[in-house]
Amino acid sequence: MAANCQHIEISPSDKQVKKALKALDKAFDKLQGQLDRQDIINALGAIETYGAMGYLLSSTVAADLANGEDSTVETAAVERVLARKRFERKLLRQSDLDALCLVDRQRRLNNQTAEAMRLAVAQMRKPVSNWLDLAGRDKGGNRPKMDREWLIFLLARDAPKIIAHPPSSAPTSPFFKLCTAVLGACHFDCSGYEDAVERCLKKYHEWLDWHHRPAIDETSNQLNLDGIN
Repeated sequence: MAANCQHIEISPSDKQVKKALKALDKAFDKLQGQLDRQDIINALGAIETYGAMGYLLSSTVAADLANGEDSTVETAAVERVLARKRFERKLLRQSDLDALCLVDRQRRLNNQTAEAMRLAVAQMRKPVSNWLDLAGRDKGGNRPKMDREWLIFLLARDAPKIIAHPPSSAPTSPFFKLCTAVLGACHFDCSGYEDAVERCLKKYHEWLDWHHRPAIDETSNQLNLDGIN
């Protein structure tokens, strides 16, 4: 079990996430401010970008920057790609199709470097800003450790097979000892095990009762034996 838990990563705390994202959001804000400067806009318009923005941005973004104008691809070009793939016995990839309009996209975006950069930075910043906005409304309090709860639930589900005992929140029970050993091997926070196990068993008790019920055939056989006796 411990070996199977080695791939589980220890997630950073909310405080660490907030601190890191605040630093990143601050950098995005500064970069957006620089990209709005007229001298930088003029400078970006004067240099050769060698199709960098067209390579990084999708056809959808390029069309948005061009007010809906999109690259067209000749049907014959698509058919040549399909024929080559059939001959090579290879699967058609998305990048194969994108390559058909890449050069045209690079050519068009080469004259919109500043606009493309501003859009790219704004879109990268959006999920960071959204998370920080939601976190700013949060009143705090303890966070439910969903990964730990899910592991306890799986152990409770399979407890009869693993330890031949039903799940129990009693600290002296075999199940609680199993949870302690497994959660410790997976490097979960060791605080609050008692509450976590009890809360999980209460939350999912109906499902666990249903899962642990005897199979229909076993119940029928027992009823038949009782009738014979």
